[in-house]
Amino acid sequence: MEKFPKLENNQVAVLTVDGATGHILNTSCSISIDGSGDAIFHVFVDIEAARQFVKGASLINDKIEYVVYGKNEEVLEFIEATHWK
Repeated sequence: MEKFPKLENNQVAVLTVDGATGHILNTSCSISIDGSGDAIFHVFVDIEAARQFVKGASLINDKIEYVVYGKNEEVLEFIEATHWK
């Protein structure tokens, strides 16, 4: 798996997780296998862009959960899968 990306200014990184299993997903929405070098973070210019991504992606797969990180690797938001809401 990749290391946490270097973020600038208001950029955020989004990690996707299979809500049914807890597996971390790569940016292609497949299970990420440790040591594979898979990209696991989606990087966005700001949190609003990340929220728009989550909104659209949730329509495609409603069992994915999202963790939004700030530039200091702090969790800004956890977005639960819509399937369980």
